[in-house]
Amino acid sequence: MKVTTRYCTLLVFVILFLSLQTFPQTHIPEKIQFKHLGRKDGLSEDIVRALIQDSKEFMWIGTYDGLNRYDGQKFKVFKHSPTDPNSLGANYVEVLFEDRSGTLWVGTGGGGLNRYNPE
Repeated sequence: MKVTTRYCTLLVFVILFLSLQTFPQTHIPEKIQFKHLGRKDGLSEDIVRALIQDSKEFMWIGTYDGLNRYDGQKFKVFKHSPTDPNSLGANYVEVLFEDRSGTLWVGTGGGGLNRYNPE
C-alpha cells in the first residue's frame, strides 16, 4: 500500500511537470513604460471625460474642450463651430460609444447626441 501511494504521488508530479512543459510560456516584459499625453502633445484638454478604442484602432478621447482622435502618433481635434452645422454639437463630450456597425456616437453636454461621419 505504501509503495502504491509513492507511485501515485510520483505519477502526479510527472504529469504536472509534463503539462507545464507543453503550454507556451508567455513573455512578460521586465519593464513596462507609459507615455503621458497632454496638451503639449495636441490633446485639447487635460481632463478626460470619456475614452474608447474603435474597431479601426483609433483612440477617441472626450474632454471638456472637444473630441480628440489619437492614431498613436498625433491628435486630431473636433470642436463645435457655430457656423458649421456638421460640426460637433458642443465641446463638452461626456459619452462615447461605437455600435455594431462601427458608427461612433458622441454624447455631449448641451449639444445632444452626435453621430461621427468620417467623410
